[in-house]
Amino acid sequence: MPDDDPSLRYLPYHDPRRAAARHREMVRLQAETLARHQDNPAVQEWLRQFRDDGRGFLESYADSRASSLTAGRNQLEYEQRLDQELAREAKHRLREIQQRKLFAEQVRWRAGEATAADAHVHTAADFRHWGYKIKKCHWLPRITAEEVEDYLTYLASPYCADADPEAVQPDDFQDYDAFRRYLLLRGDDYDPAGVLRRRRPAPLAGEALWYPGWYAWCDQRDGPPNLVLARPNLRGFANGPDDDDAEEGDFSGLFRPALPPPPPPTPEPTGPAPLPWLGYAAYAGLTATLMREQETAELQRYHQACLPPPTEPEAPAVAEVERLLNNAGHEAGRRLTEIPERLPIAAAEDWREALHLTWLDHRKRCLATAIRAAFATYQARQPGH
Repeated sequence: MPDDDPSLRYLPYHDPRRAAARHREMVRLQAETLARHQDNPAVQEWLRQFRDDGRGFLESYADSRASSLTAGRNQLEYEQRLDQELAREAKHRLREIQQRKLFAEQVRWRAGEATAADAHVHTAADFRHWGYKIKKCHWLPRITAEEVEDYLTYLASPYCADADPEAVQPDDFQDYDAFRRYLLLRGDDYDPAGVLRRRRPAPLAGEALWYPGWYAWCDQRDGPPNLVLARPNLRGFANGPDDDDAEEGDFSGLFRPALPPPPPPTPEPTGPAPLPWLGYAAYAGLTATLMREQETAELQRYHQACLPPPTEPEAPAVAEVERLLNNAGHEAGRRLTEIPERLPIAAAEDWREALHLTWLDHRKRCLATAIRAAFATYQARQPGH
């Protein structure tokens, strides 16, 4: 590349100078390849086994070589980046093993049991502090090979629903209140009425409840009684376990009789109706209206021909499902073409879902390999480092 060209590496992806610089680099590499091989006696000797002089072949070869030196380099960097992302995720997933150990310590500590956490924790909030610094939580037992094998079994199971890189992966693995409420709402052989007595509305308001898949798999492996629900929460409240005033929640009709509805609001004085927003959802109807009023019949027919066929009332939801399936299927298909080995296609009613499941199974296997490598590095490291 000429010295006055900006480096491709540091230009924004959509910068037109990037495409121009890449084109100049391709032309330079093609000319360099032709100059190198056209007058090479060994190449000319090799070409004599064919009918023509090989000029067309050499031009094609020059194109392929230039592409390999540009796009091929980018592809290699892309694959290396994928490997680095897998390695980072593998370390994160190893830490989930420690997070679950810490959460088990928290549950037992809240129940008043003697635990290793007693020397390191003074309030329930300290567990979330340790959860965010799990690498420095050296008072937990180190990860064992058996625990890693258990985690790999979980990884290959339906409990692991976050192996897709696009999946949301929360970073708070010590949110006892949210986890307990989630389990109570599921109501697996437990009385869900306790939800009302053990909930702080402020931290949980507006937040989606969840429970880590790794924790759920461990609960299934260990069997009843459930680690969280079988133990009382004696230390997790500001004024003791019966501090209901700080934890009252208004969940009318959920697990107790509904409160009377509030009085209707006083009607405001009437006036001219506000003008409606010109929202995106109204564009289609407004376009059709304007077409009828302003355009010729011929143009209206053209416009009608471009519209999708009429749909049922539930079509928006169906269309969204189709959009998600299309995105998942086509993206999985693209990724599968980058995998050199042949893979068995997963069973599914829709081919797009089958492609996505096939790619996801492959990624889980790659992730399992990365986790084993991360554990080998972890074992080689001295405790406390």
